[in-house]
Amino acid sequence: MTICSVNNVTKSFGGNIIFENISLEIQNGERIGLVGRNGSGKTTIFQLLTGIENVDAGAIHMKKGTRVGHVAQIPKFAGETNVYDVLSSAFVKEKELERNMRNLEKSMAEEQDPTSLERLMEKYGAVQEQFSFLGGYEIEANIMKVANGLQITELFSRVFTELSGGSRRK
Repeated sequence: MTICSVNNVTKSFGGNIIFENISLEIQNGERIGLVGRNGSGKTTIFQLLTGIENVDAGAIHMKKGTRVGHVAQIPKFAGETNVYDVLSSAFVKEKELERNMRNLEKSMAEEQDPTSLERLMEKYGAVQEQFSFLGGYEIEANIMKVANGLQITELFSRVFTELSGGSRRK
């Protein structure tokens, strides 16, 4: 099953064509690599896939529900951000939904009016459904899976900006 389709995409910057009429498909379960010389447009392709950049011509189609993440070549984080928080930053939308759920829980606990309580419960149900759909209940497991795979769990409490360049990229 195709999860991403790139059709005749062209991209240019400042009048310089980076690439034109490229097409590709990514199938479910595939692992891909992108190889090329410096300046050939590898990063630009990923920025197009994630929506950071827009195509000049052509089209990119994603299977409904597909999420594409992008790790910057040189990530920047606030001075005291630790490694665990860097990993958690991949789940911004889920964390916002979780905060919203907690706020709704407090409001429901304090609400006395049955009609208002019912409205809060309906809103909570909708937020919880979206949170669950995005994998919000698996955030911690996903962070640990990545951290264990990269063997970086011992770095969780370290300040990200104090790590070596290699450890930051990892």
